[in-house]
Amino acid sequence: MNNQKGFTLIELMIVVAIIGVLAAIAIPQYQNYIGKAQATRLVGEMASVKTQVEMCLLDGYECGFNVAETTLLGAVAPAAGTYTGNGIAVQAAANHKPTVTITPTTGAAVITGTFGTGAAAALTGKVIQWHRNTTSVAAAVTNIPGSWACETTILEPRFIPVGCVYLAAPTAIAALHP
Repeated sequence: MNNQKGFTLIELMIVVAIIGVLAAIAIPQYQNYIGKAQATRLVGEMASVKTQVEMCLLDGYECGFNVAETTLLGAVAPAAGTYTGNGIAVQAAANHKPTVTITPTTGAAVITGTFGTGAAAALTGKVIQWHRNTTSVAAAVTNIPGSWACETTILEPRFIPVGCVYLAAPTAIAALHP
């Protein structure tokens, strides 16, 4: 009698083939999940800055931001006239924080974050932006004054967070007060 102990080569090859098929399906789905989660995470992190912007506008533009850095954003030196958190003075050094631009005369504000290399490859270089509608009467015709809207340059619908809309070039506003 010949008792078999172990697996035959064909059985092992079948198991490897099954694992290969499962991996070929699961890995792309996992990458999509990671990209969507990162985009949603950044929208949430940047949304927390909206409260600080509202306080700045309500307190007579005495702003003292304390924006946390995030690994998803690229280290980019902000443009002149933008806050990057932590105090009133403009920060010239590159950091991993969203930029905040406020126009106090109209109440318009933009919170912008550009994905860096720490994000999924499909998101690198893409922008997510929270845009505050002005409080002027003219703007009230088409927009609700003081409301916030999310805009993004993420082209792939599977990565666009709920509540954000795709815009090839997100809205820009004038530089903020001194």
